[in-house]
Amino acid sequence: MATPRTPGHLVAAVRLVQSGDALLAPTITRRLIERFAHREEARPAGSHRDLSGLTPREL
Repeated sequence: MATPRTPGHLVAAVRLVQSGDALLAPTITRRLIERFAHREEARPAGSHRDLSGLTPREL
C-alpha cells in the first residue's frame, strides 16, 4: 500500500484487509498478471497433467 492520503484512506484499507481482501497497488497487480500470463509453464486450456498416480476416486 502506498502512503495513505488521509486517515480515512488508512482506516478503509485496514477494514478491507480485515475482511479478508488483499490490498495491492495497481502497478504490483499489473506485474503479477503479466508474469502469470507469460509463464513458460503455462498450459493451454484443456491440457492435462499426469493423472496416472491417481485412484479412480481421486479422478
